Amino acid sequence: MKQISTSLLLVSAIIIFFSACKKSDKNPDLDESNKKTVVHVIGKVWGGDNFLATYWKDGVATSLTQGNGEAYVGEMSIVGQDVYIAGYEYNGDNPVAAYWKNGVETKLTADSITSYCKSIDVVGNDVFVSGYIKDGNRTVATYWKNGSPISLSNSQYSTNAISIRVVGNDVHVAGYESNGTAHKAVYWKNGVRKDLSLNGQNVQAVQAHAMTVVNNNVYITGYELANTSYGAIYWKNASQSNLSNGSDESFARGVAVDGSNVYIAGYEKVGTKRVAVYWKNEVLTKLSDGSNDAEAFGVAIDGDDVYVSGIERINGETVAVYWKNGSQVRLTEPGSTSFTTGIAITKE
Repeated sequence: MKQISTSLLLVSAIIIFFSACKKSDKNPDLDESNKKTVVHVIGKVWGGDNFLATYWKDGVATSLTQGNGEAYVGEMSIVGQDVYIAGYEYNGDNPVAAYWKNGVETKLTADSITSYCKSIDVVGNDVFVSGYIKDGNRTVATYWKNGSPISLSNSQYSTNAISIRVVGNDVHVAGYESNGTAHKAVYWKNGVRKDLSLNGQNVQAVQAHAMTVVNNNVYITGYELANTSYGAIYWKNASQSNLSNGSDESFARGVAVDGSNVYIAGYEKVGTKRVAVYWKNEVLTKLSDGSNDAEAFGVAIDGDDVYVSGIERINGETVAVYWKNGSQVRLTEPGSTSFTTGIAITKE
């Protein structure tokens, strides 16, 4: 069974493998070339009183929530025909971690418990979701396996599990620790913590955002704050690389790996505007022209095609969009504030 996972503020990552076979051996049901490409995007749309968690399939929107409370979704995992989406929905002033399977919500804590989740990975029949549970004045990095919470931290400081990937028997989690004034990027493998390395000088904060694991290599995106400037970074197996040009503000979000190529979505500020970009092997490609603010959040690869989800400010409104090979597709129009957080590609 094919599994595709993505990651998205806070972003998601996707890898699609193709295998060639002899013409005489082809099974029409397995031949990807005979199937339609389907674009899945997640995000949120303003519903009048609150943002509605939203899922688009080939541009057709489905609301996951009814607007009773503010809602957010961060990542999705697609297994066969089943679409799993992680996020949270407010109960009054309290966020409650949840995930949706084919539009049906499963809450991960009681409504009275402050909790959050952003990332999801589904392996076989097991559903893994990462986030945090609030304990007193601090948040505790947590992941859930089939609804059962597993704490990752006993730190006196707040921690958050931003992204989760499961490979074989290994559970990989990326996140951060905050002492109230600064963030430190951290990574757990099977519950064992490792602080991620820093290359820069005068770094005030560093945070992980998204992760993927391919061929035993762990790729984590994020940012660092140094000398009052934010810079896009990523780690491969805990070794840091800078994506920033060193002078302009930039953020790195979703990540996808296809063969030897590493794709990272984000933005770079040019003058007063944020420009949606992606990096392929650290080489930057601009997706917007800088006339409006725009940002990229998720990235997915399908053969030679690069799909990136994001937003653009048009006529004063934030509009949900995605780009295919640099050409923009709008999911909403100005007049309805909307955002995207992740993107995935399947074949049907």
